[in-house]
Amino acid sequence: FAGRISAVGTSFNITSIPDLFERRFGKATKVTLGALIAFTMMGTVAAQVTATATIINMLGGEIGVSYEMGAFIACAVFIIYTATSGLFGVIYTDVFQFVMLILFVYILIPGASLVKLGGSAAFFRNLAPELATPYVDGTIIGDIITYFTGVRAPTFEEDFIIEMGRKTGNILHCAGIQSPGLTTAPVVALDIEKMAVEYLSRSRQVTPNEQYDPIRPAPPVLREMSDEERAAFIRQNPDYGVIVCRCEEISRGEILDALRSPICVPTVDGVKKRVRPGMGRCQGGFCSPLVTQMIAEFLGVPPEEVRKSSEEAVITYGKTK
Repeated sequence: FAGRISAVGTSFNITSIPDLFERRFGKATKVTLGALIAFTMMGTVAAQVTATATIINMLGGEIGVSYEMGAFIACAVFIIYTATSGLFGVIYTDVFQFVMLILFVYILIPGASLVKLGGSAAFFRNLAPELATPYVDGTIIGDIITYFTGVRAPTFEEDFIIEMGRKTGNILHCAGIQSPGLTTAPVVALDIEKMAVEYLSRSRQVTPNEQYDPIRPAPPVLREMSDEERAAFIRQNPDYGVIVCRCEEISRGEILDALRSPICVPTVDGVKKRVRPGMGRCQGGFCSPLVTQMIAEFLGVPPEEVRKSSEEAVITYGKTK
């Protein structure tokens, strides 16, 4: 949301997050947020003052500059610098620190170390062979069950894309959603609703669906129940007593509930996202064949017609024995 926040700040002359919250939610929210920011920054500022005071004491100890005096000097410098320079001072400081890190960490320190050792030839000559040879620690191989290759489609700015299509007028983009997506989902949904209504209103009348029920009855989650509650469900339906996914304690009954739901999930990944078989430590290594067989029986098709996710995601092409 960096781009959207920047646009709002430019339009309404807002220069801080508390000001932004004040415009949206009122002054009480601004004061509360400002107090929270001040509280959370106490530890960071204390560490900076402590470090600066220690350095001043080390450099000026011989002329009588105590640690307490160093802390006083650090606080005075911090307050005056921040008050006079504002946000630009913070940016300038960050840029300066970045340049110093690059200069010292990647150039001066390695260069000085090589000079001290007598050059790169001497460095590699004295380097222990076991440190120079890449290797894999075989002791962890037995604990590795599944490898992942994560594929998400963020922008190079790492920003959410929530907008109408720039070259097409009938596409509403909601993409680039990364780790904060779960917590931002309610607000994103409101924005998407507003944008969709505005677009559809150009060609038709859009009215609320009075029959829509936003509350979806939650399916039973046996692993979160007490022994007595679970036993009661099993008495009603013995399928709840047959555990398919041992890692997540998902029963056959829960998987069948997902398949029988109004929006069927007839793929292995669909069932996984709905009720979590395959989400555990083995990542489906043990339960995926059982889930595949259950889907095949439910759909009345051979197991080789069951897909992992899409039509192209074939799990098996046929029997081998």
